[in-house]
Amino acid sequence: MELMLWRWSTAVQVASCLMVTLFFVVFATRARSAEVLAWRRAWLMNAVALLVTVAFWMSEPTGAPPRLVSAVYLSAKLAFLASLAGGIWMVARPAASFPGGRRSAYFIAAYSVVGALLSTSLPALGVVGSIAIAGFLLPMGVWSARQGIPGFRWLGLGLLVRGAVAAAEGVAYATQLSVFTILSDQLRDAASLFMAASSSFDSGAEWLLALGCVLVTMQRQRHEVELVNRDLLAAQENLRSLADLDPLTGLLNRRVMGEVLRQAQTTGGSIAFIDLDDFKRVNDLHGHEAGDALLRIFAQALRDSFRPGDAVVRYAGDEFVVVARELDAVALGERIAVLRETARDIPFSFGVSELNAGMNPDVALRSADARMYAAKALTQGAQAA
Repeated sequence: MELMLWRWSTAVQVASCLMVTLFFVVFATRARSAEVLAWRRAWLMNAVALLVTVAFWMSEPTGAPPRLVSAVYLSAKLAFLASLAGGIWMVARPAASFPGGRRSAYFIAAYSVVGALLSTSLPALGVVGSIAIAGFLLPMGVWSARQGIPGFRWLGLGLLVRGAVAAAEGVAYATQLSVFTILSDQLRDAASLFMAASSSFDSGAEWLLALGCVLVTMQRQRHEVELVNRDLLAAQENLRSLADLDPLTGLLNRRVMGEVLRQAQTTGGSIAFIDLDDFKRVNDLHGHEAGDALLRIFAQALRDSFRPGDAVVRYAGDEFVVVARELDAVALGERIAVLRETARDIPFSFGVSELNAGMNPDVALRSADARMYAAKALTQGAQAA
């Protein structure tokens, strides 16, 4: 009964381990992140340790495993743990280098040699291997579960379950040592039965651990995609804002006029059409640089004279349009009076029209434009007289 259970449990573990290893080999070709490559190496090392174990049992041993076999098994298991830890660290602390590295290799070599020398029997080798696995996975599981990183709770759970199984296996192996002959035969038989079935427990725990690794990777990649998408949206918004601005004055340009009028149409408001007087003469007498400087000064005066929510547009050349939502023509006229005072040295003509809610905004814009030209004509007539 115990032999059949052991064979069944071992077959489950071999099939499961090979499936997990194959999965991570394929997964690493699709998600070539640093942690996935580390986990692929980890599961390959775990498969090596299992295959060493199976090969040893297939040789029908009669005593303790050779020291070399024990050393290879322990080094493969410890390499599995180190690579697993490296991948976890890369996700949790991407900006910090893994504190293992060469020191991990020295520790693996030293522990494997010492463990092989101490493994004078199969139970002794089981105790040495279980101590290494449980001693690493249980603290790492607690640490992972407390990181607060998406997916790390599942990973922490997988580490804790696999570590707990290893600790139970270590206790079971210890009961078979000669130093514990005082234990009852019933307890030793129960421990032996547990060891025969423990490989299947290992398989379930390792699938949970593999699931945690995958979830962590997927959550990290999702987060990176969200960051990239957010940056792209921000860049797109910046480009749109730049495209909507007049490069000389920093005001809105004519490209956004339609959207500004549509927004004002829903609430109603007023439109002011403003044109600088004798601007061409400034360019002719003082040059275009002086004309550009004058436009920038007037643009700043427009910003200072109207509300922050009012749309101030450089419509064309020296023509400007102000669309003030939920503001009647009288109130808008008062704002223009402020503009007169702010830009007292810059003569301009203007026309104002009201845009009632639901009204065709183009009609209101043409009306303000016509009134501006009428005012300009009166000014020019007065100057001629």
